[in-house]
Amino acid sequence: MKASSGPGKRLRTAAADYLFAPGRLPRDGAHSPSTSSSSAQVYGQVIGLLVIICFRPFVLGVINVTEMYGVRWTAHDLRWVPQCQFVLGMVVFFWLSWRVIGRTPLSRVSPRSRLMQRGVAVVCGVVSMYAAFLHVPQRQAALIVFCCTVAWLALEVCQAQGVSPLTRFPATAAARLRDWQLMKMTVLACLTGGGLTALLVALLRWVDIGNVPVMQGSQLSTLGFDTAPLLILPSVASTVAVEDVVVVAATTALLTAIRRPAWEVYTLVCVIEVMLHAYFGLPALAMVLYTIGRVWLFRRYRRLLPLMAGHAAFDLCAAHAQLLPVIYGLLLAIPVTALVQWIDHRVTTAAELSDREPPSAEAAASDPGVPPAQDRSRSPAA
Repeated sequence: MKASSGPGKRLRTAAADYLFAPGRLPRDGAHSPSTSSSSAQVYGQVIGLLVIICFRPFVLGVINVTEMYGVRWTAHDLRWVPQCQFVLGMVVFFWLSWRVIGRTPLSRVSPRSRLMQRGVAVVCGVVSMYAAFLHVPQRQAALIVFCCTVAWLALEVCQAQGVSPLTRFPATAAARLRDWQLMKMTVLACLTGGGLTALLVALLRWVDIGNVPVMQGSQLSTLGFDTAPLLILPSVASTVAVEDVVVVAATTALLTAIRRPAWEVYTLVCVIEVMLHAYFGLPALAMVLYTIGRVWLFRRYRRLLPLMAGHAAFDLCAAHAQLLPVIYGLLLAIPVTALVQWIDHRVTTAAELSDREPPSAEAAASDPGVPPAQDRSRSPAA
């Protein structure tokens, strides 16, 4: 049956405009950091954030890869790791406290808000230092708090430079449709990179080439979550905070603000993501596809929340697929698919209904992610 040119066609045109229109993240050279900081200082802050968040995963990746070649590490060999981690925790403590104190004078916030923000920053900094110690109670939970604290620090750094990656929640039905489409594209990017990585792991195990490093066991067992399944949900939250907020959003926003070329942004973020997933061994190189897709989405649309939601949904599904038997995983896929279809129907129907009426001035002003030049006036008449 031939498609009509009514509201459905206008909806598809509007959604395509929203989805394929560039976001407000400036192109290279279109924005510069505040005059109080030079480009070198901003670049140094980016490198500092990445060193803080990548130190422990990089060390664990080196240990796992070298153990694939028969190297065995003792506690004496790794005695310097907790010391370095404690120093990085101290850096987070003082850096975050300094940023929050500078942002919360009494002339800008209330005394209660100032006390609460500064107090939370101090507590998070102390927990970051506590997470450096081995064999302490609730260390895994402390590491999760540490990751989220670094994400908070990254947002503070971005806000100080005037390039905060955070945006408002979508206020219109069309904007919610756009974010839903971006979330599905994020899941697709994660599925492409993660699926290729898992395929390479299985292939290399089957080929059994002795000199090629490849992860043994499941991802959850390698990371130590097979014995603590209750920590999977907060662990996914911390993973999203690290990879989406710090590595993708903050790094991309800050480097773009100081006019670094696109290839440099992509290269740096891809290198960091491969390092974060080094425990896979050689298949970690496939995470480049996973990274390129997410960086491209953020650079083009500057919508952080859909990226975080899509990444979290993918990680939760992948974790449960590893924990549950195959038959239960297939059964779980049925309600998940039904839920996705229901949300897609609701969001699309709401956008179709709102497409028949012009958006109000308040709704248009509250959704900065939709460029004014990309409104529905460009859609063909019914």
